[in-house]
Amino acid sequence: MRDFRTVWVLPGFSQLQTLSSSYRRKKLSLTASVAAFLYTPLWSSHSLFSFNGDIIVIIYLLTIPTLAFFVGAWYSISLYPRVGALRSITQLFAYEIPLFMVLLSPSILANTWSLSQQIAFYNRHTGYLLFNIMGFGLSLVALIGKLEKVPFDIPEAKTEIVSGGFTEYGGGLLAIIRLATNIEMIAGCSLLAAVFLPFGLNYPPVISFMLFLLKVFSLVVLCALFHALFARIRIDQMIGLCWKYMVPLSILQTLISLVMKGVVKS
Repeated sequence: MRDFRTVWVLPGFSQLQTLSSSYRRKKLSLTASVAAFLYTPLWSSHSLFSFNGDIIVIIYLLTIPTLAFFVGAWYSISLYPRVGALRSITQLFAYEIPLFMVLLSPSILANTWSLSQQIAFYNRHTGYLLFNIMGFGLSLVALIGKLEKVPFDIPEAKTEIVSGGFTEYGGGLLAIIRLATNIEMIAGCSLLAAVFLPFGLNYPPVISFMLFLLKVFSLVVLCALFHALFARIRIDQMIGLCWKYMVPLSILQTLISLVMKGVVKS
């Protein structure tokens, strides 16, 4: 009888601990996604907490959900979540570098790490926004990879590994995961709108906020178009796309910003 209880009670207790820690990690990912809005300009050129370096804080906060999902999937019992976790972390190192480079390139040109000052700079020099068009396209593709949406839904891949890292989750935990992912998408589109589409924030707050919602909605529609137009690619194709094409183009975008920064100073 003692052996029977050892076999059945301890695994149950271990699973309870795993679910508890998973719940904390999912709450962390949800909190990080919501916190990103505190540093993003929504209805004016200033966010609720604006300071020099806030754009780096936003990028850091948007990285937390992916890491939390990886840890939660890695400590699952099933093989499918671990395969999804490995794909997720591999994909993370593929898209994060070009995403960081193209998001920070407009800041290099504006000579500031503050989103508020960056928006003020591009409102004074509207023509310089044209030099960030390539960065905008690259950041949109990298954001879709970050959100693990089609065609970059490789870590989840329902037709291959059930639901990847989310295979063992259901009910409230799965709802938190989906909610965190959707909020992360809105936060990412908000960051792209603030960095590459920094217009319409000098109007009254209500009008500025409506324009902000319109820009974010347009970016969400573009993400949905990727889902409708493309099929899932393989993980090796994803890595090849990022390292062979997106990284060199991101470096080129950074060089363009550095050259134009010299032109602005002169």
